[in-house]
Amino acid sequence: MVPGDSGTRVTTLESDALGRPLRSVWPDQVDEQYLRDMAGNVTNLIDRAGRKTRMDYLPTSKLGSVTKQW
Repeated sequence: MVPGDSGTRVTTLESDALGRPLRSVWPDQVDEQYLRDMAGNVTNLIDRAGRKTRMDYLPTSKLGSVTKQW
């Protein structure tokens, strides 16, 4: 929590059963989303402005490429 001019502002983090972030909701109710593949790798990030970033992985689960779709 961060103190603000009109009181306390709260950023909420929603996680999956393994504790991996899925969504953050900022005090202005705008969110970021983290989409994952079956291995748990983040494959898509949708930021606060709605911009999409795609991550592709090698068969070893190492990051292979990042594509900003904005």
